[in-house]
Amino acid sequence: MANFIIEDIKRTFKSNNDLAKIIIANVILFIPSNLTEGLKQSFFSILGIPESFFEFFYQPWTIVSYMFLHNGFNHILFNMLLLYSFGKILAGSIGNRAFLTVYFIGGLAGGMAYLIFSTLISIGIIPLTPFGGVVGASGAVLAVIVAIATLSPNQELNMMFIGPVRLKYIALGAFVISTVLSIDANIGGKMVHVGGAAYGYFFAMRHKNGKSTGLWFSRIIETLKNLFKRQAKMKVAYKRPKTDEQFNNEKAEHQEQVDAILDKISKSGYDSLTKKEKEFLFNMNNKG
Repeated sequence: MANFIIEDIKRTFKSNNDLAKIIIANVILFIPSNLTEGLKQSFFSILGIPESFFEFFYQPWTIVSYMFLHNGFNHILFNMLLLYSFGKILAGSIGNRAFLTVYFIGGLAGGMAYLIFSTLISIGIIPLTPFGGVVGASGAVLAVIVAIATLSPNQELNMMFIGPVRLKYIALGAFVISTVLSIDANIGGKMVHVGGAAYGYFFAMRHKNGKSTGLWFSRIIETLKNLFKRQAKMKVAYKRPKTDEQFNNEKAEHQEQVDAILDKISKSGYDSLTKKEKEFLFNMNNKG
C-alpha cells in the first residue's frame, strides 16, 4: 500500500501537471515565510488578505497571494494532503482546466467572503471584535473537495487507517470540522471555508446541468501559460501527415478510452485504475 502511494505521488510530480505545480509553489513559499516569526509577519502583511476592504484597496494582489501562505507546518501539511488526494480525482474527472477554475475561483470566493464579513465587523454592523488578516489554501481546497463530492458523491476514497469512505461523507466531515467544530478563534478564517465550499457546490451543480462556469478564468490561465511557455526550438521533421479519416479514428479511439476510464472511476473509484490507465489519463489531461 505504501509503495503504491509513493509511486502515485512520483507519477503526479513527474507529469509536471498543474496540481503538482500548485503544491510545489505552496511549499516554496512556506519555507522562507516560516523561518522566523519576523519573516512570517512580513510575508503575511504583504501577501495575506488584510482585515477589511479599506486596507484591501491598497493590496488587491492579496486575494490571490493569500492562498500560497500557511501558518505553520500542520496548516500546509493537511491542506496539501487534501489537495493532492482530491485534486487528482477532480482533474481526472473534469479535466485540468476546469480543476484550475475550481481551485482558484474557490480561493477567490473564500477571500471575498472573508473580506465582506470582516468589513461588516470593522464598521460595527456585526458586533464582534475585529480580527487580523487571513492566509491559507483552505478555501480553495474545500472548493475542490465539495466539487468532486457533489459530482461523484458515492465514489469511494481509501482513507488511511479507515478504509474506503464515500466522497460525500468526507466532504461533509471536512466542512463541519473546518467551520463548526474548529477551535480556531478566527471566525473570519471560517468564512473563507464557507465561501470556498459554496463555490465548489455551485460549480458542480452547473457542471451537472451541462453549463460552463468560469470560462473567463480559463482564458486568463491559458493566456498566462502561453506567455511563460518556453518556445521550443524549431525542428524539421519529415513525417507523413495523417488523413482526416486517420485523425478522426484516432481521436474517437482516445475518447472511448477516456470514457471507459471515467466510467471505471465513477463505479469503483480512482484507486481502482491500473498504472497504465492513470498514466493515459494524466497524458490526456495535460493535452487538454
